[in-house]
Amino acid sequence: MHETEEKTLNSLVPLGLIHAFQSWFRGFQGQRVGDPRPCPKCGETTVWKNGYRTDRLFAILITEDGFDEITVEIQRYQCSECRHSYDGDIGELFYEDCEYAKPVVDLCLFHAAKNPFHACERILQNQYGLQVDRDTIQRYAELFGDEVAEQHSVTIAGCILSMNFLSLLFGVSTVDELKTEFADELAAEDIDGLVGVADETYPAKKGAKKDLYEENMRRKQEGENPKKWPEGSLSDVPI
Repeated sequence: MHETEEKTLNSLVPLGLIHAFQSWFRGFQGQRVGDPRPCPKCGETTVWKNGYRTDRLFAILITEDGFDEITVEIQRYQCSECRHSYDGDIGELFYEDCEYAKPVVDLCLFHAAKNPFHACERILQNQYGLQVDRDTIQRYAELFGDEVAEQHSVTIAGCILSMNFLSLLFGVSTVDELKTEFADELAAEDIDGLVGVADETYPAKKGAKKDLYEENMRRKQEGENPKKWPEGSLSDVPI
């Protein structure tokens, strides 16, 4: 992992949009997560709560005052049979073997589909105010394979954003809902460009996303421009 340099917010990106993303992430600060699960040592299902730990990193935000770490509390449990202590189930918010929470990882995977890893690092900084280094993004791309090829997106003020992430962030499921529910906020930031393919996805051939991912990984290594779409018909995709 390369050394993290000091980062600042991009003055050319509407701060209202970045602050909306960061406000959502801050909503997790201090939350306690971790559902009960069977004892991983002996399999006993009768367990009781046994304190918590506060050191699980959710995200790192880039602010006007520097980095701001968002952390959550992990509920601990103790087995009634063997007295083993362990963390609760955090699969709802975290992927296994990932430093950051699922929303951050999903953004890394989304942007890694069409950009070099160092460019993904800049995109996360400039569009979301998130700190993730390029080595971590590359590890996620290699860990999750063809999930990187997800193309479901919208464009807001020239920024390509994952509609899946926007749905989670704003509680909407379509571009039209986003326009309607947040018309005032978009107008206040003078954001008049909002296009995408949120309601329909292209009818791709079976296995096309995996082929696209492998092809783009080859192109990335050879310095070529990535393909935007897997094989399939684009005739029904709204633009």
